Amino acid sequence: MLRDLLAEHPKAMFVVTGHGVGGALAALFPALLLFNEEEDLIKWWSAVYTFGQPRIGDEQLRMFMQPHAEKYFRVVYRNDIMPLLPYDDGVFLYKHIGVCLHYNSFFIEKVHVGFFIV
Repeated sequence: MLRDLLAEHPKAMFVVTGHGVGGALAALFPALLLFNEEEDLIKWWSAVYTFGQPRIGDEQLRMFMQPHAEKYFRVVYRNDIMPLLPYDDGVFLYKHIGVCLHYNSFFIEKVHVGFFIV
């Protein structure tokens, strides 16, 4: 369906977004396109914006997506536990990708670039 829409609108770009578990799926979609070498779709991919997204993969996935990390934007509220799951401890080692737009309890934004843990 996406391929058909982009064929009809050759100047269009697409953004992937989601909240919570939907954010995790949104973050994985471009990774799957890249893994399957869907170059005809990747060239139209603009960005990923997620809200309260849990961690989605391990260090291997993060390194695979590193060339595209500047297209990932995660909005995180300080008191939301979802972005802390699954844990990044000695057992699970789940990671985030991209830029974190972190809001504290007073809704003051702090931008974290790179491999910010939250």
